[in-house]
Amino acid sequence: MRTYRTLRTWVPIALLLSPACMARSAVVHVGVVFADNWAFGPTVLSEPEVVVLKENALATLRQAYAGYNVSFTEGADAERVIRIDRGGFMAGATPIGSRVSRVSLDGTYLSLLVVAGCPGLETCATKTRAELVAALGRGAGATAAHELGHQAGLRFCRDSPCAECYDGSKSSTREHFFGTKHWSPQATAMMKHVLPSSPGSQGSRGSPGARSSENPEP
Repeated sequence: MRTYRTLRTWVPIALLLSPACMARSAVVHVGVVFADNWAFGPTVLSEPEVVVLKENALATLRQAYAGYNVSFTEGADAERVIRIDRGGFMAGATPIGSRVSRVSLDGTYLSLLVVAGCPGLETCATKTRAELVAALGRGAGATAAHELGHQAGLRFCRDSPCAECYDGSKSSTREHFFGTKHWSPQATAMMKHVLPSSPGSQGSRGSPGARSSENPEP
């Protein structure tokens, strides 16, 4: 009888100290590195506009992972990194087995212009320049949220056909820049197994951010 009680005491402790449980209880730290070139054709973003873009990108990432213990900070000093930089026309890319992802501001910017029906930031009949800059930040953040799901050890992003999902296969949609997004049921089921929950989190995770509702689709 005493032996049985001893086993009941120590088995849960051993499980709690296992690598899997320790990983689930930790915070996932993600560093976001932004480009230092803010010229889009003849248009150069001002310092306040750069601040707005960065704030929207980080806010979108945090909303995408709301309910999970994932921390996003600017800089490369983290276990996982997302680089939002220039060059290339693909929205984003994550090498297989890597913990570093890349989001192309150029590719995101071109998709934004197509979605909004604008030739440029300063020559748009449907949106103001301020609205486009904010949307560019949200689009970059949504792509970054998607790419993080491709990183090694996570792999819950499987390029769903869902247009309004963070794990969707397309970034050239109105939802990506001006609407609200969420994770597909398939991604959500996998995320619960690989990401730690936020302390005291309740309800649905990765729910759309309130900021998006303030920016209706064009």
